[in-house]
Amino acid sequence: MTRLLGWIDGVSTGRRAAQLFVLAFVAMSSINLLDFRGSVPHMRRVSGQTYLDMQGFYTAARAYQLLDAFGPEGRRLQLMLATTFDALFPAIVGAFGAVTITWSFRRALGRPSRLAVLALAAATLDYLENLAIIVLVTEYPRHIGFVAQAAGVLTALKGVAYLATAVVLLVGLIAALATSVRTFQARSA
Repeated sequence: MTRLLGWIDGVSTGRRAAQLFVLAFVAMSSINLLDFRGSVPHMRRVSGQTYLDMQGFYTAARAYQLLDAFGPEGRRLQLMLATTFDALFPAIVGAFGAVTITWSFRRALGRPSRLAVLALAAATLDYLENLAIIVLVTEYPRHIGFVAQAAGVLTALKGVAYLATAVVLLVGLIAALATSVRTFQARSA
């Protein structure tokens, strides 16, 4: 882990953080706001539901209620999302979080923060959730209760980890901004 955090520290710049922010923002906005095959609006229109990934938490029973409600086209869309967009999104958001946390804390404190692992943990949980969802959809209508329950737990844990990443990221950015303002004021005085 130390080697990975050292590598992240080496590639973490303000410019890279900004580039990853733009990439993450465009990806998140596109999938949630535009209506195209595989997007959230398209899934709602086709099935009247949202993807399993977007549930806060669900039980095994609820997972299969949703898969039933998706219908054949909704299940195809869920599988398509998990194997396309969701194959890239965790890497983009995880990289953005890790790079921005590392860069901002280094700027504010003079050293990177090990809290960058939160972003990596969130991305890892997201990938594990996606794998569980792929199993559920490809094995449907067969019920695999422990995988469905694991998917629900992973979805909840992923949400908590991404929220914790966002909080740490904001604290780091505020601290970096405060340090920049103090530095500017000291130079101006």
